[in-house]
Amino acid sequence: MEHRPWRARAVAGETLPPPDRARSFDVAVVGGGLVGLQAALRIVAEAPGTGVAVLERDVCGAGASGRNGGQLHSWWDRAGALEVACGEAEAVRLARATEAGIDELVELARRRPEVGLRQDGWVWTAASAAQVGSWDAVVARARELGGDPYREVPAPELERRSGSPLVRAAIEEPRGGSLFPPGLVAALREEALAAGVEIFERTPVRGLWAGSRSRLATAAGEITAGAVVLATNAWAARLPALRRRLFVVGSDMVLTAPVPDLLAARGWSGGEAVCDSQARVLYWTATPDGRVAFGRGGGRIAPFNRIATRFEGASRWSEDAAAAMRRTLPYMDGVEIEASWSGAVDRTVDGLPLLGRLEAGANVFYGVGWSGSGVVPSIVGGRVLAGLALGREDEWTRSPLVDRAAPAFPPEPLRTLGAGLVREGVRRVAAAEDEGREPSRPARALASLTPTAPARGAPPTPPASQASELCRHIWPKSSEAGGAAPEPFDAAAAAAYVAGHPLLAPRVGAVESVERPDEGNINEVYLVRGERGGVVLKQGLPWVRILRDWPLSAERTAREAHLMATWEPFGEGLVPELIDYDAERHVLTMELVEDHLIYREALAQGEVHADAAAALGALLARAAFHTSSFRLDPPQLAAAAAAAENPEMHQLMEQVVYEQPYAGDPRNTYDEEVAPTVAALARDRAYRRGIGALKIAHRTRGEALLHGDLHTGSVMVAPGSVRVIDAEFARYGPVAWDVGELWAHERIAAVCLAARGEPAAAAAATLVATTWEGFGAQLRELWPERRDRTFADDFVEDWLAEVRAPAVRFAGAEIARRVIGIGKADEVEELPRELRAAVAAQLLEEAHAAVCRGEGAAWPT
Repeated sequence: MEHRPWRARAVAGETLPPPDRARSFDVAVVGGGLVGLQAALRIVAEAPGTGVAVLERDVCGAGASGRNGGQLHSWWDRAGALEVACGEAEAVRLARATEAGIDELVELARRRPEVGLRQDGWVWTAASAAQVGSWDAVVARARELGGDPYREVPAPELERRSGSPLVRAAIEEPRGGSLFPPGLVAALREEALAAGVEIFERTPVRGLWAGSRSRLATAAGEITAGAVVLATNAWAARLPALRRRLFVVGSDMVLTAPVPDLLAARGWSGGEAVCDSQARVLYWTATPDGRVAFGRGGGRIAPFNRIATRFEGASRWSEDAAAAMRRTLPYMDGVEIEASWSGAVDRTVDGLPLLGRLEAGANVFYGVGWSGSGVVPSIVGGRVLAGLALGREDEWTRSPLVDRAAPAFPPEPLRTLGAGLVREGVRRVAAAEDEGREPSRPARALASLTPTAPARGAPPTPPASQASELCRHIWPKSSEAGGAAPEPFDAAAAAAYVAGHPLLAPRVGAVESVERPDEGNINEVYLVRGERGGVVLKQGLPWVRILRDWPLSAERTAREAHLMATWEPFGEGLVPELIDYDAERHVLTMELVEDHLIYREALAQGEVHADAAAALGALLARAAFHTSSFRLDPPQLAAAAAAAENPEMHQLMEQVVYEQPYAGDPRNTYDEEVAPTVAALARDRAYRRGIGALKIAHRTRGEALLHGDLHTGSVMVAPGSVRVIDAEFARYGPVAWDVGELWAHERIAAVCLAARGEPAAAAAATLVATTWEGFGAQLRELWPERRDRTFADDFVEDWLAEVRAPAVRFAGAEIARRVIGIGKADEVEELPRELRAAVAAQLLEEAHAAVCRGEGAAWPT
């Protein structure tokens, strides 16, 4: 359920088309929300004639700018945090600048009534005894600094001004008030167009290459610009330079049916913007047409800052917001909730935005981290970003707020693991305080780790102390217990999950069938089909699917989602559409690809699909190029590798490829005729040294983001079409591993077809060479686009040789484990007994040759 009129789609006129060709501008602004539009407007106002483009992936205001509560207040409530970040004088200047920002919005609303601004005050309330006096330090410090923005709300007026009979005390900022967020976006959009700014909607930026003239990749071609402004809110949290300083969390809103008579009877008919004093802040207002818009912060968490589509539509936390509304405004119990929606909030540790230059020497600037309170501060952000983009030296670009050393959140996975526990602590403290109880000590300890909450003025907890507290309270518990296991799906649960999912239900329609394919060794997979279409649900459980006594991290589905999102810009359709990732249930949802066969099955049936082999080789080359040193500088590469850490799955792969086949593991199985060959491999010192060298390389060479388990069972094919699936082993590693693993399975298929006397055997025997040709041709084509020109033109051939040699050896190791260990090659296992032993022996001999002689083995060259 989503209230689209609350968002910009219904008020911003016709959608503006993407560019129809490559274009060049003086400044490109990425993000068509409040900050991006304010920056664009300020640039053309200060430098008339400057060519400015705004690139918006959806429509203007589709993100937080069009979904928020529309609350207007100054930055005096954050004076303490501003002092820590900027010093006393600058804190005062910035607080007064936001007061002036409110005046600017009032003037805009006079020209454009769609803004819907009502300057009836911002009311900061205490809804329980524990909250009374939450603002005392803020009020006192504001007065010490020469500001006097607040007034106490007299007791007889508390309910009339807040709408809530539960409010015990409150202060107000009379200058503040409320507005209609999509109306503000629409007004700014129209003002920008009138000023000559070009706005392109439905224009996602798929790549950015910084330089004297930066290049931005879009579906219509490259946009070049002398300066780039990134104003993408929570979506900036995936940038390596900002990842540790941003945390993405949801805020949820509900909107009631119109009840003007009921509100009038309570005496609440003004346009006050109201909030309470919880860490998971509640905020609400009465709309001009007599509805109540009510929100709650601190909802769903974006694990590892991966947003995908999880903040589209309503969430289960909307029910929490609705319950909080009925508790805060008890007379609304029974009033219909017509709509609910969620939004992603880019939180910083201290609640202040991040503004600055993305990297030294590049004209790429950012303005993000508004922490759920950016309506008025976006005006300050627009001034700063305009000055930076224009190369100005003034009070805005010299502000200590720019390029500040902002405190960082703890590293992953500590941050994501801890966030849920901290949220639970905050929730329990709030529930106890609402009921007049003393919160438990564990709940208080967890809640104390919350970063500085919106609408609080005290200085933030120093980051070093906060990180150490998180380590002490959260990490040991999580590492020992591993977290609660998600409830496993069965067919009925999978159907119910889709039917109740706000994103999946409209896509699938009435569920007609649920299929559990017998594919894959690691995860539970369900294919859910309905009257409108189908989806694939992939659930990661804390064990290996085929061996429940083998424990495993359920977080592996997050790694697959990460790879799919990272590979998508250069995947050229070979990566399925990622629809959703549910971190709480560990469920990844992707498109259902119909009319395709698993590549392993197609090969077994004699369908060789040489075009698929070439396409897979080219895909691996694109991944190797775009996620490696060829496109990333050292800090970016280090950050990307850290974001893709997947230690448990890496350890599992090491066990099954380099250890278990040679350790007499009882899970090894093979025909007795092959036993002598297996024993000989285990004793062969040269072979075992080769396996050890491969293990070290696999463990330590973090060249590029790998699929990690790319075999013919992880690929789906149809004539002219290929899809790569099952990337739960994704991590940074040696490019040769992905290449070699694919080669191994292509070779296994060829040997099995030959043993069965199939006519397709000869064509299958060429697949290794075809894959390599696709890889090399694609890399050579991309080579001129490398970022680091110290890599010479002809270095590409040297690097290809450095990949090819270990790829042969990795292929040998993979062939051996598929014959000896867990995860047998089905092509071999399904052969008649008299053929199976001979094929297994031949494959193990080829594995020995590949590991020991590398390119001296016959087939790979």
